[in-house]
Amino acid sequence: MTDTLTVWTTTRGVPERIFWRGRRWNVIDIPTPLHGEAIDVPDLITHPPMRRIGWRFTVRTPDHSDVRLIDVRHDGEHWSLIRDLG
Repeated sequence: MTDTLTVWTTTRGVPERIFWRGRRWNVIDIPTPLHGEAIDVPDLITHPPMRRIGWRFTVRTPDHSDVRLIDVRHDGEHWSLIRDLG
């Protein structure tokens, strides 16, 4: 089971703050895109393009009481936590 979270992004789609576990969090680093292989690529294409499947970034609560490194994914409708790296 994954956590659902709310993510606010820049106009370019880069995460800048989130609401997760009943708390507000601010992104405090430059988010890193997570990439995976494209799906449904014809067999004749030997080097399929990579596609962005999510983001990794560090978040901190406004009172600085908690800092987490997380991976998130957007499925087109909802954001979900892929991994909480602590």
